Amino acid sequence: MNILYIAPEIELPGSHGGSTHITGKLASLHRLGHDVTLICRHSSGQRFVEYGKGITTLRIPVFPESLLKNFSYIFFTFLASFFVLMRKDIDIVYERGRIFGGIGVMLASLLGVKSVYEMNEPYLDVPVLLGKFSENSLLMRLARLWHSTVVSKASMVTVTSQS
Repeated sequence: MNILYIAPEIELPGSHGGSTHITGKLASLHRLGHDVTLICRHSSGQRFVEYGKGITTLRIPVFPESLLKNFSYIFFTFLASFFVLMRKDIDIVYERGRIFGGIGVMLASLLGVKSVYEMNEPYLDVPVLLGKFSENSLLMRLARLWHSTVVSKASMVTVTSQS
């Protein structure tokens, strides 16, 4: 099976818990005989494209400024995902959930490809709990609307907790 795995906020290799999670998941998928194309975050000194045994890594640039950072996640994830979906015979899109994530799930839905949306945390609650945005701010209402749309378009949603 050809899998497109999207985790644009994660550096690989990296020290983030998500890096460890993805490394394990990629190793498991490879052991099961799947070919995986990973879209993840680029860091200084890394190659933008790397080929390994059954795993191709595409690293997207991410701008450091907050607004540009979020824009680059969306824009470069869209470009890389669209490129992979047009060039490879992808059987399933597997995307790690995040605020305004789900670009791959939406593209998969438009192209008739199955998708899995992986939610590892209640990420819509984090900006509110940290006091960055109020519960009823326009941005949080847009985030919840986008999240609901992505979840409804995913073929499957996985979660790690009830919340």
